[in-house]
Amino acid sequence: MRMWAYRTGHSPRLPLKRFTPTVVFVILLMMLAACTQATPTPTSAPAPTSTPLPTPTSTQEPTTGPAQLTLSSDAQLGSIITDSEGMVLYLFTNDERETSNCSGGCANAWPPLITEGDASVGEGLDSNRLGTITRDDGSTQVTYNGWPLYYFARDEKPGDATGQAVNDVWWLVSANGGPIYSTALVTTSVHPELGTVLSDATGRILYLFTNDEPNTSNCSGGCAGAWPPLLTVEDPSAGEGVTESLLGVISRGDGTKQVTYNGWPLYYYPPDEKPGDATGQAVNDVWWVVDASGEAVQ
Repeated sequence: MRMWAYRTGHSPRLPLKRFTPTVVFVILLMMLAACTQATPTPTSAPAPTSTPLPTPTSTQEPTTGPAQLTLSSDAQLGSIITDSEGMVLYLFTNDERETSNCSGGCANAWPPLITEGDASVGEGLDSNRLGTITRDDGSTQVTYNGWPLYYFARDEKPGDATGQAVNDVWWLVSANGGPIYSTALVTTSVHPELGTVLSDATGRILYLFTNDEPNTSNCSGGCAGAWPPLLTVEDPSAGEGVTESLLGVISRGDGTKQVTYNGWPLYYYPPDEKPGDATGQAVNDVWWVVDASGEAVQ
């Protein structure tokens, strides 16, 4: 088969060129290459686009204003004192009555409960037990039943109680304003006037109430606020001079466990400012310190 190309016009028709199929194929390849070279090749790929991250907001300042104490219920610990948001509060057994011995690095780990304005209490707490002290930095720390109150920096959310029993000096606070020990230790101390008497692990004197009955506490409500019971979570342990078989526990109405000795429920007296004080001796002729045999020292 022959292939011809013609030039149109008035001139005579003359043959321009005769191409074979092979030549046509080569011409097409050359044209394709020319088109490819005409298109510029980008030297680098465009940078991918991304959605900018939101700018983080600044940390919110701690809530300030009047502090409020409330009661929260724990299945194991019973009623415990918290703040208005449910954050657990602690007492420090190295403190003295209405006196904080936690400052500097201690206060960084155990921030005091500060109030700006008058503090208040919720249902189940006694406003007469509420107090405040002035710290060295001029801030006002809340106390309850004489104990300065603190948070624990590692507690992240309401209900956390990771500070319980730290170094055996940090404890949750009962509704009556006393410590809740994980395992209460009952031991003996020598009082210069009363002789060898029962005390807790810190040397604070313990009392019995002659209006109680064997293994039964008749001190609740306002009485328990004035005489907080010695509370424990696990079975109590015996220290020096204490007969282990005389130790026991009873359940109180709020679900807490009170330590007994020789059948007598044991209590504190908040006006005792420091270990070794026994200002509760013979109050109303019904409150007495306890000797190692479990009898009242009268």
